[in-house]
Amino acid sequence: MLNDHARFDVIGDIHGYASVLENLLEKMDYTKRDGVWRHPERQAVFIGDYVDRGCENIRACRIVMDMHAAGAALAIMGNHEFNHLALDTPVPGQPGEYLRPHTEKNLGQTKKTLAEFEKCPNDKATILDWMKTLPLWLELPGLRVVHAFWSTRAQEILKPYLAADNSIIWEHFPELAKKEEDHSETGDARSHLLSGIEYPLTEGMSFYDSDKNLRKAARLKWWKFDQSPLYLHDLALLSPENMKEIPNEALCKSDLSPDTDTRPVIFGHYWMKPDNLFLGPRHVCVDASIAKGGKLAAYRFSGEAELSPDNLILS
Repeated sequence: MLNDHARFDVIGDIHGYASVLENLLEKMDYTKRDGVWRHPERQAVFIGDYVDRGCENIRACRIVMDMHAAGAALAIMGNHEFNHLALDTPVPGQPGEYLRPHTEKNLGQTKKTLAEFEKCPNDKATILDWMKTLPLWLELPGLRVVHAFWSTRAQEILKPYLAADNSIIWEHFPELAKKEEDHSETGDARSHLLSGIEYPLTEGMSFYDSDKNLRKAARLKWWKFDQSPLYLHDLALLSPENMKEIPNEALCKSDLSPDTDTRPVIFGHYWMKPDNLFLGPRHVCVDASIAKGGKLAAYRFSGEAELSPDNLILS
């Protein structure tokens, strides 16, 4: 039974690395009892992106699902969970079409998980049904948790489409699955929370990301929006090579509202290096790039008003 104090272990993007997850849980003094990993005094909080990249996707989901069902963990949705649901959901009134098109790129990003699902269709159905129940963010005692970007504006836009626990009301899923080209305020808000906020580059500018996808917008370090003035080179999450090709534009501050809430935020998503996870006393990213030769990370939160790098645990 958990005590009254806020003691949460926020665990980063797993991406199908179930064995590494179990090693990390054991390192944090979780023990497996009755088939479920538990801690006598703490609760795990999973940040999303349980699947893809690794080779133990169903087992990774099972670990999280069993902990979630037993009350040993909380869990939220990441962009990979949303993408799998969209891949599996037909476009209303358009037979053979899906909310996430079955393109070579989209199927390639999920191929390891889809291969496991093909062999185990019952597991697929159970896991997708569970993914549908995941909230888009959590507000815990003294702590906020989201997959990619804490945006109160995006949350307010989405609330009419969400249940009381911030999970998606399923009949509204097609509206949330709309893309940027659909000019959907709702789709943009969902994308901000699960994939981050991007800034469109000057016309004619582009770069290739680490997965060799052509990009015409730069993902931004939203945790720095309280800086003044704001410049693209300070905020863009780009490699040094790509940064050389991008002009250092001044950004319009009215479009990039700073977060005035003093409660810390822990998030994932951004493929950080293991030694770059601590971003300041209010912001920690727990995505330590497990699927790209990095680590699986967790932050041990115990109610502190300011986060500390000393509370990070790496696999």
